[in-house]
Amino acid sequence: MEYSLEKTIYVKFLDRNDFRLAKYHGISLEGFSCFCNKSIDLGEELRVEINLKMITGGLIDDLIPHIAVVKFLGQDTIEDKSIYHFKFVDFSKNCFDNLTKAIDYLDKKEKLISLSDISDESMETRQTIQEIVEFVSEGIQSEKITLPVLPTIVKEVEKVVNNPHSTSEDMANVIETDAVISVQILSIANSPFYRGVSHIVTIKEAILRLGINEVQSLILTISNKSIYNTKNRQFKNLLEKLWLHSLATASIAKALALELEFPDTSRFFTLGIVHDIGQTILLRVIGEMISTKSTFDTHDIIKSTVEYAHDLTLTTLKHWDFPESFVQLISMQKNNTFDKNTDKEILVLHISEALADIIGFGLKDSQGSIENLEAVQLINVTADSLKKICDETKTKIKKSVDAFN
Repeated sequence: MEYSLEKTIYVKFLDRNDFRLAKYHGISLEGFSCFCNKSIDLGEELRVEINLKMITGGLIDDLIPHIAVVKFLGQDTIEDKSIYHFKFVDFSKNCFDNLTKAIDYLDKKEKLISLSDISDESMETRQTIQEIVEFVSEGIQSEKITLPVLPTIVKEVEKVVNNPHSTSEDMANVIETDAVISVQILSIANSPFYRGVSHIVTIKEAILRLGINEVQSLILTISNKSIYNTKNRQFKNLLEKLWLHSLATASIAKALALELEFPDTSRFFTLGIVHDIGQTILLRVIGEMISTKSTFDTHDIIKSTVEYAHDLTLTTLKHWDFPESFVQLISMQKNNTFDKNTDKEILVLHISEALADIIGFGLKDSQGSIENLEAVQLINVTADSLKKICDETKTKIKKSVDAFN
């Protein structure tokens, strides 16, 4: 499969005197295509510098040039432009490995959110943010807009976790197939979120320090982080705030679960990360659909997306094959009325989200206080303990947020 490139990126032809650069049309593991109108013989082999740094947005460095030998396969015409097709036949040191990582990056990026199915729909008649949000929400629910997919590594790690015979080495082997995830796992394991007495340098050490379930939650977290981005500056700012809100909610939920002696605290971290994924997707899709110059009242954006966010969160979690019990917890968490019979997991998630807002990690300023949260009265945690958890979370996130980027 050949992947198209959003930005103008050039491939460098190293041995040609009549031209040096040609704009990419697409690239794959097998070869690439580019716009060109120079004379090249069929079957001719040429050396090229692939420029993986620009293709991956800086993920792969080009300090050592990535050079390959390619064979010219022929040309065709698209919209009166000549497209030349080349096949890779040889690679310099590390070039193929990094090309594989670049193609994996493009694959995940392309699958993240697809808007092609609604390209014929007119946005001109939808002037208010409420109309746009309603249109996008209906498009997602009717599958005209494709929901993001979970990267392959998330499913592979899940298989390891669900296998009672798996070891930390099995988990490490899976994670190490994804260089980006591996680097971020090590970065997070050494951040104030989890820092121990020594600096760890291997994935196996990270797993031993954090535990298999915790690492599974972090991989989902890292994978989700890529959704919190868009070209529209106003929506990008809101997504960055929503990311911090999710991270704070997850951190508080995990700490509360530990305080209440729940057996699997990493489950609560995952709950916190995905509890508002519906609003995230709404903001992301709208930010991609509208003009980069379009702006709306921020209060109206928040109010309109909140109205549809909860249902889209449940739809997304089902799309990602989360267990029904997990989806049910998220569903019940939005209730505002609780009593002594309410599941403690629901209370923990509800309180954690409210506390994240109170300590400043929300889409808008919160006027609430810990003492006024009714649900707090239903769990066996003191106000002092909650304040300590909130203070520690605030400090951890401010010191560690870069590790998740």
